[in-house]
Amino acid sequence: MAALTSNQSGNFTASATWGGSTPADGDTFTIAAGHSVTSSTVDMPTNGYGDITVHGCWSLQSGSQFKLNGRATVFGGESNYFTEGESDSAGKFEMKADSELVLKGTNSEQHAVWCETQTRTQVICEGTDKALTTVISCSNYIDYCQDSLPVVSASNFAAGDWISVYSRFTGYKHCDDESFWVHDVDTTAGANKIYYRQFVSPTATIQGFLSPRIIAVDNSKVFRVGYKIIFGTGGNRNVVSITAIDFNRGHIRIDENVNGSLPALIGETIYQTGNERRHLNGHGKDLLTDTSPATNQLFAASGSQVRRNATTLTTAIESADSTADIVVGNASDLAVGDEILIDVNNDTNIGWDYDTKYTITAIDGTTVTLDDQVRYVHKVGSLVTILTRDCVIRCDDADDRVFVYIENWTSHGGNAATRRIRFKDVQFKGLGGNTNNNFYRAGVCIAGYNGGLDPDSTDTLNYGYQSEATNCTWDGSANNSNDTYRGFMVRSSWGMETRNIVSYDGYYNMYNWGYGAHAKFNGCYMTRSDHTGFLLDNSSEVYCDVNYMYITRVESYGTIWYHTRENVNRRHWIMLNNQGRPYYDFYSSPNQLNDRFHMDGFTYWPYMGDGTGPVYFLDSYIKNRWDVTAPAGFTPVRYSNYLRMYSHARTEWDRTTGLTGKVVYQEYNHEIDGLAMQIGQCLKEWQNDGGYWKVKFGDDSAAGVMDIVYVPAGTTVRLSCELQSVGTDGNFTYPRLTAKMSGDYKMGRYNLGEYDTTIYTSTNKPNPNKSVGFREDVAYTNASIGNFQNKTLTIQPQKCGFYLLYGVRVSSTDTIQEHFFMKEPIVRFDKAGSAEVRLDRNTPNKPVVRSNFNTIKKRISGRI
Repeated sequence: MAALTSNQSGNFTASATWGGSTPADGDTFTIAAGHSVTSSTVDMPTNGYGDITVHGCWSLQSGSQFKLNGRATVFGGESNYFTEGESDSAGKFEMKADSELVLKGTNSEQHAVWCETQTRTQVICEGTDKALTTVISCSNYIDYCQDSLPVVSASNFAAGDWISVYSRFTGYKHCDDESFWVHDVDTTAGANKIYYRQFVSPTATIQGFLSPRIIAVDNSKVFRVGYKIIFGTGGNRNVVSITAIDFNRGHIRIDENVNGSLPALIGETIYQTGNERRHLNGHGKDLLTDTSPATNQLFAASGSQVRRNATTLTTAIESADSTADIVVGNASDLAVGDEILIDVNNDTNIGWDYDTKYTITAIDGTTVTLDDQVRYVHKVGSLVTILTRDCVIRCDDADDRVFVYIENWTSHGGNAATRRIRFKDVQFKGLGGNTNNNFYRAGVCIAGYNGGLDPDSTDTLNYGYQSEATNCTWDGSANNSNDTYRGFMVRSSWGMETRNIVSYDGYYNMYNWGYGAHAKFNGCYMTRSDHTGFLLDNSSEVYCDVNYMYITRVESYGTIWYHTRENVNRRHWIMLNNQGRPYYDFYSSPNQLNDRFHMDGFTYWPYMGDGTGPVYFLDSYIKNRWDVTAPAGFTPVRYSNYLRMYSHARTEWDRTTGLTGKVVYQEYNHEIDGLAMQIGQCLKEWQNDGGYWKVKFGDDSAAGVMDIVYVPAGTTVRLSCELQSVGTDGNFTYPRLTAKMSGDYKMGRYNLGEYDTTIYTSTNKPNPNKSVGFREDVAYTNASIGNFQNKTLTIQPQKCGFYLLYGVRVSSTDTIQEHFFMKEPIVRFDKAGSAEVRLDRNTPNKPVVRSNFNTIKKRISGRI
């Protein structure tokens, strides 16, 4: 094995490039600054070439297939970006379309593509977009809430396709990405329009028509006046706006007469349409390089692309292992030899570890033949995504532990942003599992403060290039490691754009780790994860943007949000059929807002850590087909008469706070008056018709629906609450109305040793003494079956002010199969606080002040 150094620019295999030596199996190489060494042939020696030190440029051109049994390290620190012939220019590694890098190496060898933390280094790998694409065609840009997307060509887009609309070079301040589902297309000459529905949309079914402008639907509460809606296709297609809604009758009024056959539209589904972001004209633009502003725009105008992220099955697979053929909406961007994924969207499989990867062996129109029988049942609408790309970085075999690492540069100091990193349309296959570092485990780790584009900045050195990962795929199935952290990782980035990623068979399929300033993640699909689909750690700074995610078949958590700081756009997420939970949030800033989330098919309800909350889900859908909250008429897959929480023990009623882990679902299931809360291992859903809560206690003997109020010194409190036990024979332990002093778990127990289990009441508690708490408690009885039963507690005055934790709780898990109606507890004080006391209640329930607690009798028509 020889150590070769480039003598000039040239082809990798040419002896002249290396001063007369021909590269051989196992040789190591140094590419000198200013030299460009290219590979464009099959260079696959038995063992692979050794380490490559890159001070110049190593370029894998079209036709290249290269085996590296070593580390390719890109160095910089020079005063210029790579320029051929200039010795003071930095290192660069690049790959072009139709190139493949095969990495070989054991865990201890740590073989990789590695970019150093040195200025002006570049790693730029760009393949050809495999997916069907077109561009927006309009004057300057399309404004908000349009009926359709005007495109250069709508051909081959099909109903049900997931499309992504985006511009690549608008800068870190602009959030342009948006995803839709294709509803219909118009390919007539001069038209070329894609009609679409929003990524997460409320739906209703047409029941009939009262007039050409008044539609009867099965649920009008999911819509709002002003919504633009779409229904019907072809000659029956309608895009109209809602002008009025009669929620009681279930009628919506629209701004135009319905187009087409009214009888044919009965039974059709209504969706919301209208874009929520502006999109730039892409016709006639250089979409790869143009970052200059248009004359009437303040931002770059590279143009908006429209890309098919996935097509869908149009024919169901009704039994497993029965056919090798699938029928899709459109197969124009599929080819024989492509590897694809078929999402397991059925209602019977409740696991996560499903091998959904197939290779295409034949295509006939929209019928696609696969290399194996379809292994699972699939409903119509199941996503079909393409893994194959023509720019590939892969392992040599399943035992390799190789990776791609852009080394973590932890601050902007030293011109960190001069590094330029781009992976576009790259297939990462079988990487990761190297246990020497968690970055190496991932397989792909793009770390550090790499260049982020700011078109408004004159500092083009640091802010003149957009680092990105666009349209890439990460496939862990070709690697036999089951180590943690495997997946597509972005670490401590600044202004990084990550979009349209497909990640399959990892541990953290996608992971944004660390500071993540102004980081953007949009339009990504994650499936078959051993732990988490997408882990969002520390979403920081105001221009972060994390939207249009589709996560399915995950073992533990669809998504984890950890230390999220900015309450930025997190909208339009779909989390389906995840074995554990769809969502987990901990150590986040209070009042995090999630808008338009769709969560369905899960074992446990969203988990809020003890250091989290409240978290708000607005206008979101969470009817779980796997438990008792399943939609009406659907038989739950797992738990027919209960739900499971398993939240953190500190959210239980008897702990020192009893109020952590709170979730508020406002406009619950998209309904304008829908409200639900998840708190204390319970779910409570507001019943508008009755004016009370429907409560389901989770499988925890310390579950409780609690609230808290400040009680001034010397104040007597009367607490009352009405509860009804619904549809039961009473064979369970009845809930209890409970009040306790917040901040003390023992409530007087163990003061004299471990056998002292006496709990103080508000009457016998040592007074004044803030270190010892109390509890008052009373059980409901069988009188609550079928009727509201009222229970009351009297809290005796204390000599010091305190916080009172109160509500309804259980003492056994045998209530899990029951549900209860609960009216809001009423808190009464016998006197107002002194003038110096300002009540900070941390509760929406205002205490009632009365001089006594006798029943108030109201005079009616002059008689009592």
